[in-house]
Amino acid sequence: EIESMIRVNVGIWFRALLDGRPPDADTLRPVADFARRRVHQGIPMTSLLHSFRVGCTVLWQAFLDGVQHQHAARDEVLLRISPYMLYHTDLLGQTISHAYADEQRRGERWQSRLQHELCSLVFDRSEDVEGFHERAQALGVDPLARRIALAFLLPPPGQARGSAEDELEALTGQLAPAGEPRPIGTLRRAHALIWMAVPSGENTIHRERRLAGQLAQLPAPRAPVGVGLAGMGPQGWRLSAEQALRALDI
Repeated sequence: EIESMIRVNVGIWFRALLDGRPPDADTLRPVADFARRRVHQGIPMTSLLHSFRVGCTVLWQAFLDGVQHQHAARDEVLLRISPYMLYHTDLLGQTISHAYADEQRRGERWQSRLQHELCSLVFDRSEDVEGFHERAQALGVDPLARRIALAFLLPPPGQARGSAEDELEALTGQLAPAGEPRPIGTLRRAHALIWMAVPSGENTIHRERRLAGQLAQLPAPRAPVGVGLAGMGPQGWRLSAEQALRALDI
């Protein structure tokens, strides 16, 4: 596919050079599609743009090597063709950046909607085990793994540093352990609920110590937190969440 993309890049360059006009949207579509696929392959945008710039550098160097002993042709390349190369590099770089960012946003919206459906199912249709498994697997979450619910009391709107969604996102990011399944969070009755994965075979004492260490890393002032027992499946998640919410009332 990379070789194919190089051919597309070179083809766009020569076609624009011969036509004397910039490529249209249809011509640039393979470049945008290439960038969108890289999002799903987990390739960072910085790496993608770096490889693209290297390719353009190699292409330009090939031009210069071909005319280095031909003074008239060399002047033509440097004085007349070089602005087209700069424009070509900038245009394709922007096409890649915009397509990559757009696909990233689309994926985030899809994940957010799917996560909302999963959490709504836990509270409203916890008997729908099949629907729970389907949404969990689509999110890359093991539906058979045990999870512990953490309930955080959110500050009133006038005292909060941001929206409730911002608070939930910040807590989820701060509690995300490196190398472990990501937490799943939702908002419920002025609380942030976050289900944390329980490593297979972990005993209660070790789990409590690990959770205490993670909670201690939260920046001050820390919101009050309730902790539920480990549960599995939609009913187990719901029970753990209810336990965590009740713990805040004690």
